[in-house]
Amino acid sequence: MYSARLKQLNLDLGSRWQAQDVDALYFEELKKFKVWVNYQPHLTIDEMSGLKDTQRNALIAWQHGTPYQKLFDVRQTGAKHAKAILDLTGIDIQSAKRPKPLDQISTMELFTPQNIIPVPEWLKNSRFFVGE
Repeated sequence: MYSARLKQLNLDLGSRWQAQDVDALYFEELKKFKVWVNYQPHLTIDEMSGLKDTQRNALIAWQHGTPYQKLFDVRQTGAKHAKAILDLTGIDIQSAKRPKPLDQISTMELFTPQNIIPVPEWLKNSRFFVGE
C-alpha cells in the first residue's frame, strides 16, 4: 500500500495500527487485484507469427530447456532479441525456465486467512520482530 491508501484508511501513523487486524486488511486489499492463477504462457501460432525467425527459434529453444546464455554467441544480440521477445509476448527468456510447466494453481484458494502461519517463537524473541 502506498501512503495515499494508508491515509484513506486512517493508518498513516504507526499508533493507529495498534487496533488494526493486519491479516484482514491484507486479504481485503489483495482481493482488489483479482489474482487467481500463475502460469507459464504458451503462445498461439498467430502470436508466434509476430516474432522474427531468430526470436521465434530462440523462444522455442528456451521453452524446451536451452538456457538463454547458450542461445546467442554475442551478448548484445541476445539482449536485443530477448527484449523484443519480452515486449511482444511478455515472456522473459533471460529468466530461468522450468523443465516442465507447473500445474495451474488458484491463488485465491492459497492466499486465505486459514493459511496464515503464526510468527515463530524464535523470531518473536529477536531484534528483527516488532509486534506483540
